[in-house]
Order: sequence, then C-alpha cells, then structure tokens
Amino acid sequence: MNHNQLLIFLHDDIVSQPLRSIQKAYRFLDVSSDFIPPSLNSRHQAVVYNLTRLRLLRLRNKLMFDYNEDRTRFFAKEMAFSEKVFSKSITLFDQNILSTLMPNRKPKVGSGLRDMLYDLYRNDIESPEGLIDRGLSAWKLSG
Repeated sequence: MNHNQLLIFLHDDIVSQPLRSIQKAYRFLDVSSDFIPPSLNSRHQAVVYNLTRLRLLRLRNKLMFDYNEDRTRFFAKEMAFSEKVFSKSITLFDQNILSTLMPNRKPKVGSGLRDMLYDLYRNDIESPEGLIDRGLSAWKLSG
C-alpha cells in the first residue's frame, strides 16, 4: 500500500482541532486551504440518550418514515396535514419540555463491558499505531 495515498484522522483530533484537521485534508488533497466551512464548529445532530425520550421519538419516526427490511435505510412518508402537526408537536414537546425535565446524560460504560470490548477490539486498536506512527494509549485500558 502506498501510504502517501492514505490520510487517517482520529475522531478525537477532528473534535478538538476541527480547523487544523480540515486544513490537513486540504493539503493532502492539494486543494486551497482558504475555504473554512461555516458549520465547522457547530454540531448539527444532537443525540438523545434518555430512554423515555427515545421511545417517544421512535413513535414519532413511525409516523414520518418507512424503513427497508433490515432497517438500515429510511424513506420519508407522505403525511396528511394532521400527521405533520402531530409529529411536529411530539418534536416540540421533546425539545421544549422533556429535554428540561429529563436531562440528556451520556451513559457511562461499565468497567466489565469496557474490558470485554477492549479484548474484542485489541488488534483493531493496536494495529493502526504503526500505520499512523502514533500511539493510541488513550484507547487502551489503563493498569
């Protein structure tokens, strides 16, 4: 493999230094690094972790979308006006009321699960280190 034709980014770097990361990509592609996307430092998709809120939004999604057999793709449904109003009401209720009453805390991964996942993905963590010439100690289990 020609390593000059492959550029690898770590998610942590993109999140912590988005401008530097995109400029590195521009240089790699040999294009002008003058363009800075207006959305560079914004987060477009907020994630909901609270199970009650997720269940409500899942009900809303059944009104709004059809899915393929293995639920890997979705397609917008044709909706009647009343269905649009109802689904929008659910969205607004979630955003303006439930988000205040039910905080959106990211779940913590327990040590047992973390150990199991590390064992499962150990090679996937260790093999890129040589490829990117960088240690991934933050990904590894400590002590």
